[in-house]
Amino acid sequence: MFNEAVRPVLTSAAIMWQVSGLHTNLEFLRRMVANPAFAAAELDTQFISEHQQQLFATEQLTPAFWAFAAALLHQVLVAEVRIVKQRRRQ
Repeated sequence: MFNEAVRPVLTSAAIMWQVSGLHTNLEFLRRMVANPAFAAAELDTQFISEHQQQLFATEQLTPAFWAFAAALLHQVLVAEVRIVKQRRRQ
């Protein structure tokens, strides 16, 4: 059986770490430690493939996110057009 004293330490370590600027597998590790089968020590060489949907889950971006992204892109493009027009006048 999985040592229950170890799980909180792994969970805490997975939450504490923040890495910026490069891709890591921290989210994968967080989901793995949070998985009930992992906690129950139901581990074998098929663990990842059997729990692939949970371990590799991606967050769905909301319509509000896409609306914000579109508005931001619009502002960037408007600013670019202004800059190009100003340069042409010079």
